[in-house]
Amino acid sequence: MKLKINKVIPLSEIPGASGIAVLDSHIFIIGDNSPYVYILNKKFKILEKIQIHPTNSSNNDVISKPLKPDFEAMELINSNELVIFGSGSKSPERNVFKRVFLNNNNQLSTHDMTHFYEHLKSLDVMKNSYLNIEAVALFNNHLYLFNRKKPVIFSFNYSDFIDYLDFQGKIPYVKSVEVVLPKINDIEAGFSGATISQNTSQLLFSASVENTPNAYDDGDVLGSFLGIVDLKKIEGNDAYHFISIESKELPYKVESVAILNENLDSSYDLLFVTDSDGDETCAIKSRLFL
Repeated sequence: MKLKINKVIPLSEIPGASGIAVLDSHIFIIGDNSPYVYILNKKFKILEKIQIHPTNSSNNDVISKPLKPDFEAMELINSNELVIFGSGSKSPERNVFKRVFLNNNNQLSTHDMTHFYEHLKSLDVMKNSYLNIEAVALFNNHLYLFNRKKPVIFSFNYSDFIDYLDFQGKIPYVKSVEVVLPKINDIEAGFSGATISQNTSQLLFSASVENTPNAYDDGDVLGSFLGIVDLKKIEGNDAYHFISIESKELPYKVESVAILNENLDSSYDLLFVTDSDGDETCAIKSRLFL
């Protein structure tokens, strides 16, 4: 497996990029401290901003850390529906779920995730750990949520999840699997982004290493990895493959990954976004050779 970095594009107008999705010629980006979804074209020009959080808590479109909803995970359900999860790492500010209906004048619905997040935290796999949802991916009407540390993948039926939110029904059955991720300086990486190939069922995810003792505080960034596994094999840690996302200067804090193109030679054209915690946000175009 080989990863080639092709181009690094500064995104100076987008603070704290944390999630990315691609639909046709449009790129969607969220920031963990931003009240907007940014829609860009393939030349990385901002075409539109969709407001998903009140701006009265922001200064120059940046929400202060104690108040931010910490939007870390975003996925396209279809060409009309975009979903966004707060990380759940601080209650109640970060216990939020958003649905954006793109073809309906960007109509927005908001749900309180406190009950659902408490359920996730109560699962045996989360004992003595923090909840910090960093990524979401969709395959066959199932959502996959990725917890940063410890690295856990939760999965559940999306339709059942929406019925639960809309009608205060039963929490959908949640499967969970703990994953062993690479380390740098004896510090294990944590999930930061994810996407799933709808053609091959391969899960691609980013994971970064940050020297911090908890899910709230930032720390020194030590590096990032790209991981890949067949979705049918996510319960077997020996099926995961990893490669470092190398930087010529400071280590990248890769926050998310999206597939731009799946090539005939089984390679993937990928797009990463980075958040350097105060430094400039970047997009990174790359190609993964399997």
